[in-house]
Amino acid sequence: MDPQMWWYDTGFVPGGVQIAAVVGNRTCGGGVGGGVGVDGDGGSGNNNSSGGVGAVAAGAVGCAIGPDNKTTHTVAGDGTAAIGGGGGGGGGDLVGGGGTAEDVAAAVGPVLVIKTVAMCSIILCAVLGNALVVISVVRHRKLRILTNYYVVSLAFADFLVALCAMSFNASVEITGKWMFGYVMCDVWNSLDVYFSTASILHLCCISVDRYYAIVSPLQYPITMTQRTVLYMLLNVWTLPALISFLPIFFGWYTTAEHQAFRRKNPMSCVFVVNRYYAIISSSVSFWIPGVVMIVMYYRKQIQSKVQQHKLQNKGVITVSTQKRKMNK
Repeated sequence: MDPQMWWYDTGFVPGGVQIAAVVGNRTCGGGVGGGVGVDGDGGSGNNNSSGGVGAVAAGAVGCAIGPDNKTTHTVAGDGTAAIGGGGGGGGGDLVGGGGTAEDVAAAVGPVLVIKTVAMCSIILCAVLGNALVVISVVRHRKLRILTNYYVVSLAFADFLVALCAMSFNASVEITGKWMFGYVMCDVWNSLDVYFSTASILHLCCISVDRYYAIVSPLQYPITMTQRTVLYMLLNVWTLPALISFLPIFFGWYTTAEHQAFRRKNPMSCVFVVNRYYAIISSSVSFWIPGVVMIVMYYRKQIQSKVQQHKLQNKGVITVSTQKRKMNK
């Protein structure tokens, strides 16, 4: 299939960046006008074809398909740079003459490679780093203390975030489209919410554990037993399911309009939430754990200063007592 015709049919450049094509009036002699920004928004086509705002210094690339559906012309809007020529842009500079698919691919290709390498590197570092934490605690007996139960569980949750959530997101960012179908979209969104919430709740549990260790060091071994720690971890891994798999698979998280859109577009995966789900989910995943952590670490800091002050006073009293004995 001709590359330009493939753009026209699918709305994607061979590199995978989507073109927001809009039927224009006299756009480059008629036909279809659309903008493609490097990691940016699409353009529009009403008497011109302005490119989306790109995330690179080269600016946006505006692309319009001529009346023969083969010849492409690229223009730039809003004073940004572009590749190719022809058409009437929104006040931008025109570079070259008669842009083709190869011109756009040459502009998008390097950015796509950099993005792919960066995302794969981040995912790989997250997977290997958290795996090393788990392996270190498992292999070294001295690290197998109750506090590290939280650390190992947190590392495992972050490991699954990188493996199950970030990997799907990387595929969307690289290819510019969702390729795994309707059901897998719900699975991905559920896993993303589930593991992210579990990771934040682990941090909340660690803050509570450190608070009791500082405030009540003598009572800590009695309060934080292995049974207590395992019970807290069980809740950490169970509660996130109530705001991830259940509402997402039953459709409680979104609006009726978005559900209708998804039924008509099964290959689209956009996570749109309603007001109630946004409030409940953000409260459980962020606000409540955040407040708990702030309070715990603040009180821990205050208690640490109090204990430090007591130790200093005790040291001064001890030294003065020893000096009195020596003088006698």
